[in-house]
Amino acid sequence: MAVSTDISLAVNDVGRSWGVVGVNADIEANGVAVAVARSALVWEPVAVPARTSVATIVPLVAPANPDAFIATSELETLMRPGGLLDTQLTAASGASGVAVDPRIVASIVRAGESAPQSLTDWLARLQSLSQPSIQLQYADADFALEGQVGFSQTVAFGVEDVPSLRDGQLASAWSPTIANAFWAEPNTLTSPSLAAVRAAQPRGGSAPVTLFAGSHNADAAEATHVDLFTSPSEASFTTVVVNDAFTESLRAAESAATEEQWLRSSAEIGAYLAVLASSGGGQLVGGFSRELLAEESYRTSQTMSYIASLPWAEPMSILSPLESPSTETTLKETPASDARLVGGLSVFSNYSSLVDFSEAASSPDSVLAAASRVNLPLLSVAWIREPAPWSEALESLTASTRDYLDTVRFGLTSTINMVGGQASIPITIINGHPFDVTVVVRAVPSNPRLSVGESQLVTISAESQGTVKVPVSARVGNGNVDLALSMWTESGYSVGRDVLVPVRVRADWEGFGLVIIAVLFVGLVSTGVVRTLRRNRAVVKESS
Repeated sequence: MAVSTDISLAVNDVGRSWGVVGVNADIEANGVAVAVARSALVWEPVAVPARTSVATIVPLVAPANPDAFIATSELETLMRPGGLLDTQLTAASGASGVAVDPRIVASIVRAGESAPQSLTDWLARLQSLSQPSIQLQYADADFALEGQVGFSQTVAFGVEDVPSLRDGQLASAWSPTIANAFWAEPNTLTSPSLAAVRAAQPRGGSAPVTLFAGSHNADAAEATHVDLFTSPSEASFTTVVVNDAFTESLRAAESAATEEQWLRSSAEIGAYLAVLASSGGGQLVGGFSRELLAEESYRTSQTMSYIASLPWAEPMSILSPLESPSTETTLKETPASDARLVGGLSVFSNYSSLVDFSEAASSPDSVLAAASRVNLPLLSVAWIREPAPWSEALESLTASTRDYLDTVRFGLTSTINMVGGQASIPITIINGHPFDVTVVVRAVPSNPRLSVGESQLVTISAESQGTVKVPVSARVGNGNVDLALSMWTESGYSVGRDVLVPVRVRADWEGFGLVIIAVLFVGLVSTGVVRTLRRNRAVVKESS
């Protein structure tokens, strides 16, 4: 049962100053507190002393999805009227800035003329937005995690192997206002995170990095524009400070399941902005959630409408902080959780193995492009909310990476019989990739009965098979030898799986016997010749 009551406040109760008033409600039954509530209201007996300039960022991201491209059917669900991306794009039209996952745009453009009308309409609406925009990492990958798990630089996604995207179609479909921006989630940055950003190839040509960092990491509770240093010896990052507390309140209101929960969260937002207004105003930046679920509804637009209605708040662009004076601060590091680090390390391992393999490919850029699109979705911020599905997706990624690498493999091998002497053992290599592969084939015998010649360099054409001949020599003695075959890039990275080829070595005793007989025969003949010569000399001496 719900009971409501009115509470009257007078000037004598609160005072004549404009500002935030805390409200505490306690319900007692028989002298025992049975319910407690805490909230705040803005007391306005006089005019608003100042207005707080507010910037909100609405991310356009899909729910956690491990695929390199989002399926057209899923995009239809997300972009139909009332779908998640439809409602978020509507909200973005009233925001101060929008952050876009380029995977969404790439998936639409890749569909080409077969793209459903709802997808092309959504893209047209995105193109028509007047708000400043930033480009997130592909699939909204968590760049802060990349540096912490070993990536020397943030991974740039590529489309060189996708004909419908590689000739500039993606850039012509949508391009961000701030070309080289990186938006970090609250409390996620470390020095290695920013080292990876610093080492990365700039997006949008030579555009400098613009960092969007939480107020704790930026060590700036009040400022919105700082020059963030990781060490005195390194150059600073131009940083827009996204206030952690304000962001938390925005996201609580956005995801409120009931009107009552939303009213409570929105009251916190109003009070927070009022506190700043009572202190003279200033600037404040906050970001809505990047961990969204398709089956839930969100109050993003409702929350922004509430902020717009506040007399003590006024909207500003996300570019406005960059136009204000900056202060210098030093990064306060907050490493990722152990679970995030373990998952990120799995992605790093898979990606690294593909980078190593690319050296063997005749089209290394195509391998690297595919590797980026396959691995970045598994670093998505959205997985933070879904650890169990993330674990399953990581296992699937490892299996698919292994399958991809095993597309270059040795053919079926059977036991080889070798009788003495020297031979060249033919080994079949199969290449199922759409590009040529060059590998070094090494063979190592399991025991001294067999000696192996130099490693063999061979190029296998795309989607075909070839043969490499391994030179071997049998030594004296019978027995079985396992010949371990492996493939490597020219710089020494392993390719595919090793195999063992059984070899039965049989000493060539007939050959050795013939050699011995020949030696004995030559010896006997030589001995006979020598004796004959000696006799002849003796006869000559006697006759003389």
